[in-house]
Amino acid sequence: MAAKGRTLAATAATLSQNADPEWWKRSISRQQAQVLREAAGFVLRDAIRFYESGKAAQEGIPCLQRDIGTAREAIDALQQDGMRNKEQLKNILCDFDRRYDLQQAFHVSVLRDVASARGQFDRLSEKHASLERDLAALPDLQYEIGRLRSQVESLNAELGLLKEDYSMLSEKSDAKERAECAGKGLDEVELRRTVAVRGPELSPQPADCITVQSRRLDPERHLDLVNFEDHMVHSVPQNATTAGHSEGSVPVDQDKQVTALLKEAEREYLQKSPKSDTSFIWSFLDRVEDDNLCKHIQTSLTTLVDEKLVKEARPRRGKDKRRVVNISPKLTWHQFTHAMRKIRMTPEA
Repeated sequence: MAAKGRTLAATAATLSQNADPEWWKRSISRQQAQVLREAAGFVLRDAIRFYESGKAAQEGIPCLQRDIGTAREAIDALQQDGMRNKEQLKNILCDFDRRYDLQQAFHVSVLRDVASARGQFDRLSEKHASLERDLAALPDLQYEIGRLRSQVESLNAELGLLKEDYSMLSEKSDAKERAECAGKGLDEVELRRTVAVRGPELSPQPADCITVQSRRLDPERHLDLVNFEDHMVHSVPQNATTAGHSEGSVPVDQDKQVTALLKEAEREYLQKSPKSDTSFIWSFLDRVEDDNLCKHIQTSLTTLVDEKLVKEARPRRGKDKRRVVNISPKLTWHQFTHAMRKIRMTPEA
């Protein structure tokens, strides 16, 4: 088969050099003609096979074309899907960038808020520590406030006492002056008024000469009776001044004694701040040495204070025999001192 092939190839090469038919008739031999016939059959068979395969391939072309069309449509669809996916991915990336920027800004804001909260926490911690210190000192402050409040009440009570005594002394001095003026002449009255008003300006005067005005302005002598003999001219008769005394004048010794006891008790009340005002009031009354004066003060309280706070009691024996009233625990020291200012220290006959 290989030899035939080589022979066929050589013959074909020879024939290809001359295409004249007559030459072919003269030149080829029988053997060559036989070879050509075999070669033609071989070529024909190959052509037939090629034709059949080409025909089969041609019949498959429409299917391939349909497949290509389908594939092209699929490719177009995939391309469109790819474009859409690309747009979606682009939008997602843009949204991600926007969200990332927002998260960054939020993170920065949170850091600022944390720093601000930390500063506020530090300030609040300092305030809390300060409040704890103030709270620890609160009992002392409350005690101090209570003590100062008691002092204010006592001072107010003493101020009211001074005002009332000043008013009482002014009334007594005016009454004495009117009583004395009723039995004297005009010259003597004018002289008395001059001495009373301008006593410090007149010269000479005795060392113990005190004017009515100076006595009215002296709080330490608020319970002393105004004696017009102190500022009268020495030529005025002694009986002219004694006529002004009323029968109900308060003895100076008892008045001073009670006043001194009251001042001492007020100072003691401010210093000690007793828990029971009732016990403190009884301790003050027990200091009054005169029994009649002590009972007089107690009975006067029944008329000056609410009857629910001070009531008359049955006679007692023993160490409580001087107590003729019952004092309610609701009676305060301030109310007691306020009533004491209104009590006349000499019982009326």
